[in-house]
Amino acid sequence: MVLDPWLHKPLTCWMHPLVLVPAGKWEDRPVLTIVNKENDPQRKESYAGYASCTHCGREDLSGQPAWQVLESELKRLGELCGRDLYAELSAEEVDWYS
Repeated sequence: MVLDPWLHKPLTCWMHPLVLVPAGKWEDRPVLTIVNKENDPQRKESYAGYASCTHCGREDLSGQPAWQVLESELKRLGELCGRDLYAELSAEEVDWYS
């Protein structure tokens, strides 16, 4: 029997470097996004942030966009939660109210 490669990953690892920003911070609805050092929701004047500073979340100017690098993970996580997360994160615009 072949086990799902995600079976042994903690949920926080499934999500990282994705961030779920609560409603009211940027939009009226919760926003699932990949943050950068400018919009990391945990960034404070005295703290550089978390998701954008870890090895998996750091920006690499010579690399591909995170949504492309994480395509298989995003598609699998989307299957598990019943959403097309890959399409949402790779879309130029998202209609949050449809």
